[in-house]
Amino acid sequence: AVYVTFIGRGLLKDFRDVKGDGAFGKRTFLLRHGRLATCALSAAAWISGAVLIAFAVPPVSALAVAFAVYLACALLGLYLLYRSDGYVEEQVTIGAIARVGSAMAITLLAHLVMTIRGFPEAGQAAVVAALALFFVAVFATTLADARRVTAIRPY
Repeated sequence: AVYVTFIGRGLLKDFRDVKGDGAFGKRTFLLRHGRLATCALSAAAWISGAVLIAFAVPPVSALAVAFAVYLACALLGLYLLYRSDGYVEEQVTIGAIARVGSAMAITLLAHLVMTIRGFPEAGQAAVVAALALFFVAVFATTLADARRVTAIRPY
């Protein structure tokens, strides 16, 4: 499930060097199908990964809530990426989405380690909630930096 979400994240790497890919005739998904299709396919991968994760975790748990929040952040990021109009804004938005992918992997790993080690459920929920709050803050802060980065270093 996490791998499927990483496929969605990986599709966004083509935004980084779209000019060079176009100049040298590379036939990336982004160049062949455009921004909308790339963001839509990425969103489909994120949603598919979330659905697969939903089958693996208890539906009413801190982990399920955290993953739902991460999915919402990723989808918001994809929408913002689709609507972006500048290279720096694109790159910052992709960075924010990438942080969400890392958040999913780190949160899942923390959950698995705590489960194996026999942490009480309340403790697990607290750690997962703290991780989710931290990573949502990182996502929001990264997105907020788009305007500052553009203002400091216009392209």
